[in-house]
Amino acid sequence: IDPKVAFPRRTHPKMVTRTKKIFVGGLSAPTTLEDVKNYFEQFGPIEDAMLMFDKQTSRHR
Repeated sequence: IDPKVAFPRRTHPKMVTRTKKIFVGGLSAPTTLEDVKNYFEQFGPIEDAMLMFDKQTSRHR
């Protein structure tokens, strides 16, 4: 038997993960990167943002 000490996730640094990326779909065609940043800044600082485009239609994905 090889017992190991169990640490709650919030107290063990290697076990804490935070999702920092989100995907937002269904944006209207006139929505700009600045619009997205301005909206999400109410929840905290934005490190990076990008709008993905469909290569065939040149519209937001």
